[in-house]
Amino acid sequence: MKIRFLAPSPKAGQIEHCENAAGRALILAGLAEAVPYRDFRERLAATAATASGHGSIDATVVGVEWGIRESDGSPYSVNSIIKKSGSNTTWYSAPPDDAPESIKRRWKELVDVAPRDPFEKERAISAQQEQQERDRIAKLPWEK
Repeated sequence: MKIRFLAPSPKAGQIEHCENAAGRALILAGLAEAVPYRDFRERLAATAATASGHGSIDATVVGVEWGIRESDGSPYSVNSIIKKSGSNTTWYSAPPDDAPESIKRRWKELVDVAPRDPFEKERAISAQQEQQERDRIAKLPWEK
C-alpha cells in the first residue's frame, strides 16, 4: 500500500510503501492518506519490495533445528526426521549426511528393533483355536 503522511505525523508530506495492515491503521488514525498507484506495474513492484511471503527468509532465526517424529504405532505412521532451517521445514525418511550424531544415534535405536514376525498373530490365533478344539473334545472323567 502506498501512503502519504499527513500534518500531525513527524513524517508529514513523505510518501511510503508499507504493508496493507499498517497503511490502513495509519489512515484510520488520521496520520496518512492512501495514494493510488499509477498502474499495476508500480503496485506489483512495491508489493514485491515490501512483501514477506513464504519464500522470504527470516533473518532472526539462527541455525538449524533437528528432531525426530516417532511412529504412533498405526500401520500408516512412520518414523521421520525433521530439519527446520529458517522458515523451511524438511522431512526425511532416513538421516541425511548433515544430521547431528545424536539424531543418527536415536534413529538407529528406533530402526534397529528386532523385526516382528508378520505371521506371529496368525500363529497365536491358530494355536488358541486348536487348544479350544482339544478342550471341547476332551471331557473330564466325571462328565459323561
